[in-house]
Amino acid sequence: MDYVPEGQLKAMQAYGGDAKQQQMLESTYKTAMQASAQAMSPFTAATGEKAEKILAQMKTGKVLIYRTLGMNQAASSTGEYALDQSLSKALTECAIK
Repeated sequence: MDYVPEGQLKAMQAYGGDAKQQQMLESTYKTAMQASAQAMSPFTAATGEKAEKILAQMKTGKVLIYRTLGMNQAASSTGEYALDQSLSKALTECAIK
């Protein structure tokens, strides 16, 4: 996803400042926009070792308990999803060991 519209960054250049100040301003703006978008997203993703640890726990577990925070939604909620043979089947079909 593109969290930072290019038009907004170009508009910020009109405020002046030297190249170093512009770079700091753009970097700060991009970081703030990305952090805001991530905080408001109902999704979380993991890769690498963290993802492997999560999958290992899921493979030995019986239930996945999840929580959705209501930051950009009406309310928070908690739910459960049974971890059964369908998980193993799906991982195999996706070539995930």
